Amino acid sequence: TTLPLPKEGRAALIWQALNSMKKRGRMALLLPTNALNPTDRFELGHHLVESNLLETVITLPANGLARQATKALLLLVRGSRVQTDVAFISPDMNGRSGDKLYDADAILLALQAFREDRAHPALLVLPPSVIASHQYHFDVADYATPVTRMAS
Repeated sequence: TTLPLPKEGRAALIWQALNSMKKRGRMALLLPTNALNPTDRFELGHHLVESNLLETVITLPANGLARQATKALLLLVRGSRVQTDVAFISPDMNGRSGDKLYDADAILLALQAFREDRAHPALLVLPPSVIASHQYHFDVADYATPVTRMAS
């Protein structure tokens, strides 16, 4: 589905990238947590979740990438998904401090656990209804105390 493009700004680049993705394609979007205004964030989240394109949200700590002063989000987007739940992965949930460099091993292990339907301390799995009830926020801190898997 072709998305309406905003006229300018970061949101326009994101929508253009999503419009160019093939139906069964994959994409990774790296965004600072403050990259989008609330309206653009809501519209992006709504589209990705309700279209079942968002597979995983990985929270990277501040100063984790190129001295980025704020946390960053890595959104893994996948066309033609069967599973509707979304994985939220944050090394902070694995007992790491938010001001340290991210733990790549914990992220990869949590992503593998999600794809194999297993638990991992850095993994929070949420159904679309919970994400919608939180206004499509991507920061894992916006959700309840981390648990392995939340029911729909």
